[in-house]
Amino acid sequence: MQVVTVDNYTFDKATRLSLLVGSGISLWEPSNLPTGQQFSHALLAALFWDEADAQMIELANKVPFENIMDLCPSDRKLEALVRQQYDVYRPNELHATLAKAIAEGYVESVVTTNYDGCLDKALSNQLACPIGLQMGSVRRVVGFDDAEPEGSLGPGCYYFKIHGSTDNRAPGSLIFKLRDEGALLPWKRKLLSSLWRGRVLFIIGDSISRSRP
Repeated sequence: MQVVTVDNYTFDKATRLSLLVGSGISLWEPSNLPTGQQFSHALLAALFWDEADAQMIELANKVPFENIMDLCPSDRKLEALVRQQYDVYRPNELHATLAKAIAEGYVESVVTTNYDGCLDKALSNQLACPIGLQMGSVRRVVGFDDAEPEGSLGPGCYYFKIHGSTDNRAPGSLIFKLRDEGALLPWKRKLLSSLWRGRVLFIIGDSISRSRP
């Protein structure tokens, strides 16, 4: 039996493992994508202050990306900005490693807040199939129509892009404001509960500030 050890935690294929994947996995080359906190820093720096101002940098560390986005009066312009920044399909070695673990059956589900297509492309490469709803043994869920009826789960791994994906061009399909994160839609809540119930949850690339409640 093959065994994987990460930071003194040992997993094998008998472990019912779920991943929560954050923006930190897309930092490295060739992906080179900013985390939500880095996005906030850049936005505030462009609007209000010299980046050398230590007090403002400290403030930016305490303000969630979604909180800043919540204050912009134009959802359309914000969505266009997010799509432009994150519509990237350049997987790095970490994406490739995760895709291999998923393809080999070590992972039962992946939930990500990431909009980009880097992990999607890594899965596509690993499974030798195009990016889509069903990629080999992996079911990719982006919108309501992708989910199984009544929150039931079929065989294989589920890859749930809970905040949307840049390749879904439907206006309003991306979640990037705090007001939209307050309560999950019923179908998202039901699916999330199904994916995490009775499983070991491993968090990777989480960029949430320690100061957030």
